[in-house]
Amino acid sequence: MIKSVAFTISLAFLFLSVFAAKADIYRQNTNELIFTYQDEVTAYSDSTVIRHLYYTPEGELAAIDEAVIQDKTLIRGKTRLLQVDETGESFLNKDNILLRFNRKGDVKQKDFSIDKEILVGPLFDTFVQRNWKALIDGTDLRFLLPAPDVMMIGNFSLKKVESDYTTAEKVVFRLSPVSIFLKIFISPSYFVYDLRTRELTEIHGTTILPTLNKGKWSKTTDADIFFRK
Repeated sequence: MIKSVAFTISLAFLFLSVFAAKADIYRQNTNELIFTYQDEVTAYSDSTVIRHLYYTPEGELAAIDEAVIQDKTLIRGKTRLLQVDETGESFLNKDNILLRFNRKGDVKQKDFSIDKEILVGPLFDTFVQRNWKALIDGTDLRFLLPAPDVMMIGNFSLKKVESDYTTAEKVVFRLSPVSIFLKIFISPSYFVYDLRTRELTEIHGTTILPTLNKGKWSKTTDADIFFRK
C-alpha cells in the first residue's frame, strides 16, 4: 500500500497484483447493483498509470481513480467523479503533497508536509501484498490518505480483525481513521482476502462514489464489493 516519504514499489509485483481485476458493486446489504469495476494498466516511456474504472449498470463511465508511477515512485493520484463533475488530485514531491480539488470549475488547492507513507486507491492492494506477513501477524499499520475535497490528509490504520466476514479460508483487514474525531464521521471499511491465494475478494464499507438519492447526489455510498475473475 517507503524510503523517505516517497511511495517506492516494485512495478513487476504491482502488475501482478492489480492487472485485470473486475468487481460488482452493490448498495450495502441489498441486491441492487450500482456499479461495475475493472482495472487498467498503461505503460508509457517515462511512467506507468494504473486506473480503476467504475461504470454504471448501463455501461456509462462514472468514475476514474488513477495513480501515476515514475521511477518506481508514486508522483500523482487523481480521482474523477464524472457524474457530479468533481476532480481531486494529489501531487507528491518528496516530503510534500499538493492537494487540488475542482468542483464544476471552482478550484481550490493546499500544500501539506507529510511524514508517513501516502496511499491512493489503485495502490492499496500492493501495500497489502508488500506487508502481508506483518498484517497476518497482527501489526497495526499506519499511513496517510489524501482527501482533496475537504483539503486534508487523514491518518489511517489497517489491521487484521475478526468480523462477520472472517472464515477459515478468508482473513479480514479493517481500514479505519486513527483520529477519534474522524471516527465520528468515517466508518471502518473491511477488506476480505483469500488466505491461500492472497487475492482481494470483497470490500465492505463506505466508498466515495456518489449515487442518486431522492433526486440528489450523495457524497458517499455504503457498498458491498465482490471481485470476480
